[in-house]
Amino acid sequence: MDAILKIKLKQTLGEGPLWDEKGQKVYWTDILNGCLYRSNLIGDSIEKRMLPFHIGSFAFYEQEERLLLATSKGLFHYSFDDDYYEQLCESFQLPSHMRCNDGKVDPHGDFWFGTMQYNPVEPHGSIFRYTKTGQLIEEARGFIIPNGISWINDVMYVVDSGKRELYAVQRKNNAYDWENKEVIFCSPKGMTPDGITIDSEGDIWIAIWGGGKVIRFNPQRREIVSEIIVPAPYVTSCSFAGEFLDTLWITTAKSDLTEEQLQQYPLSGSVFVVQMNTKGAKNSLYRGESK
Repeated sequence: MDAILKIKLKQTLGEGPLWDEKGQKVYWTDILNGCLYRSNLIGDSIEKRMLPFHIGSFAFYEQEERLLLATSKGLFHYSFDDDYYEQLCESFQLPSHMRCNDGKVDPHGDFWFGTMQYNPVEPHGSIFRYTKTGQLIEEARGFIIPNGISWINDVMYVVDSGKRELYAVQRKNNAYDWENKEVIFCSPKGMTPDGITIDSEGDIWIAIWGGGKVIRFNPQRREIVSEIIVPAPYVTSCSFAGEFLDTLWITTAKSDLTEEQLQQYPLSGSVFVVQMNTKGAKNSLYRGESK
């Protein structure tokens, strides 16, 4: 399968597409430019907000028309329509060389996100959980680039892009067994797993940074089932959208590309779509309150 261009952009680091079922729109972020986008499914009504921090990931509230943002300056709740934000958990402050990265809501309604260095070399990244009651818990350490967080039943899947590995983490006694996390996929050098999403059949769709594709991976058989070719080498993330969750939205980046590469891949930084034969799993919503 080949992805087709949906929205032509020149994002430095387009990331984290997420379907808003209530509003019937797709949101995503250009992390390093502090941009948050949303678009209708047709792609002819695109809105953009500029914010004074780098948005690594976000989630939708279940009870409110707001977003929960994980950023370089901490956690915020945000109204896209009003362009209003307010800080949450003010004790959570990252040093200037760190920022938040990928994140998602678990089946229990808590928001999980990773932290990483701006120039990630050492395993100084962590995985945090922001609970429904507003508690912030550091769940795991030792990641270089924590990425691609998703769940299938009681198994959490998380990527460390710095190690090019996808892990399965089992939930036991209401906690995740990080010490025994299992590597279920490791990509070759130069082709790095990035963001992931889950389909209704229990397969994992993995964006491959440097590979110009999204792969469909079966975690039970631990094999690649199929792939989607994207006309941009740095594929960052993907998410199912639409009434039937049967359209895959794919974000890309143009950061780190040379002028020669940008000429070869002029659509880098754009958003792409694929009409799918399989449906996505429904995204969970954050069940806490913004106050």
